[in-house]
Amino acid sequence: AEWAGRGSMLVQEPAKRLYERQISYDITPADAVMEAVVEDGSLRMGKQRYRCLIVPRAGYLPEALLSKMEWIHEQGGCVLFVDALPDNAQGVCAPVVTLSRLAQQVENRGFAHLSISPANPLLRLYHVRRGDTDVIMAFNESTVETARVTLKTGLRGDYVHLDLLGDGSHSARSEDGCVPLELTPYQSAILVFGPDLPELPARKEAGRMECV
Repeated sequence: AEWAGRGSMLVQEPAKRLYERQISYDITPADAVMEAVVEDGSLRMGKQRYRCLIVPRAGYLPEALLSKMEWIHEQGGCVLFVDALPDNAQGVCAPVVTLSRLAQQVENRGFAHLSISPANPLLRLYHVRRGDTDVIMAFNESTVETARVTLKTGLRGDYVHLDLLGDGSHSARSEDGCVPLELTPYQSAILVFGPDLPELPARKEAGRMECV
């Protein structure tokens, strides 16, 4: 929306608020929004499903696009405008949230399906679901601090922890939907939940972090 009128918001601004709270997102073109349908409260765009459409502040958006966003809202889909409606959005009834409270609003609506404790704004998470398999990638962006967190996934059962650049790959099991993570600076890990997992050695227990 940064090109759409005076006072418009760079897309990096809401993106930063989300990724610092480990909330996954995609940036979608207007053409994809125009083709979106609402199914069971979610937006389907092609093969992807989204719980919410977040619209950065823009001075102006095309009338057809605004009409589509209003239709999505009326059909039960979530549309959140950040900071303000566009100047030409008279009559649009979708909610407006402030940039400072965007991530909290997404969490309060139950759209953030991953969370960590304690908070760590430099830990990046990305979650993909393909059929019965869930894949979560975690990456520690810090150059100096090791990230030690409990990742709450809501996924229970066997999983594999893949450390593709090191020797820490192992099999494990989560009974409560939580996974302990310890990532050194710039280290990444991939967690895979689902059927037909490869058999890897179990990791030696080094103390359990509680899921809260």
